[in-house]
Amino acid sequence: MSEMPKLESLSMKASLVVCAMAVLSLALIPVAGTTDLGTPGAVFGVLLIVSICILHAIATKGYRKALGFVAVAAVIAWFVEYIGCNYGWWFGDYEYTDELGPRIGNVPIMVVISWEGVIYPSMILVDELIGRKGAVSRGQHLVHILLASLATGLVVTAWDFLADPVSVNNGFWKWDNGGGYVPDIHGGIPFSNFGLTGWVGAVFMISVLYRFVFTDEKSPTLPTASATLTATALYTAWFCNAVYANLHWASVNPAFYQAAFVGCFVMGPVVLFGWTRVFMARIAAGKS
Repeated sequence: MSEMPKLESLSMKASLVVCAMAVLSLALIPVAGTTDLGTPGAVFGVLLIVSICILHAIATKGYRKALGFVAVAAVIAWFVEYIGCNYGWWFGDYEYTDELGPRIGNVPIMVVISWEGVIYPSMILVDELIGRKGAVSRGQHLVHILLASLATGLVVTAWDFLADPVSVNNGFWKWDNGGGYVPDIHGGIPFSNFGLTGWVGAVFMISVLYRFVFTDEKSPTLPTASATLTATALYTAWFCNAVYANLHWASVNPAFYQAAFVGCFVMGPVVLFGWTRVFMARIAAGKS
């Protein structure tokens, strides 16, 4: 077996282990309760998932496209975070604390890294939904880039409805003027954080630039069954971990139940879609 299939298999198995641990932790809450792992636990979880994403990208897309994705995501993520936390021109008026470690231009390095771990599986799931099997015209390819990028922005933003309230509560950052989303959690989060001048718009730009530079109209965009499985497992892990964190803090502040409910409503369908496609692929493979 060559190096690349081995690496793909390793990243897929790692994603399944991470997913299983997240699902099990959530399922055992009625028996074992919840535990706050603090900032070190959060940082370790992010680095683990990002590492799996990078390994999987190298295995399935090659070093050039994998490093291209890392570079595009990091540069745009840092830029929008920079103009956001320093000038309030993106997301809203907010500022980071020292909780997440070293910063560049007031933007924690860990925040920039975390973007890649959420965006990568989301892009694959979107390609599973609207990807193509063959070549198309240049115009059709550009339309696909725009639609896929908008969808990716929405899929990633769904996660932030769960993650942001917990992050604010953990003291990772604070919103200067609060906002209308979960206002009972430290004053709330502005809805601009989730819109075109927030997560949707930022991820849209990352996806558009990556797809425009590193994909073409001649190549299929539909992911393999193993790639869909890996992406679904990682997205499920993000979902379960975020729900777990909200339920943990709900014992102190019931407003976190609201965030958990909203998160289940917006992330749940994506998780269900991913696993449905995974099982459908397994059934089809069994019949062939």
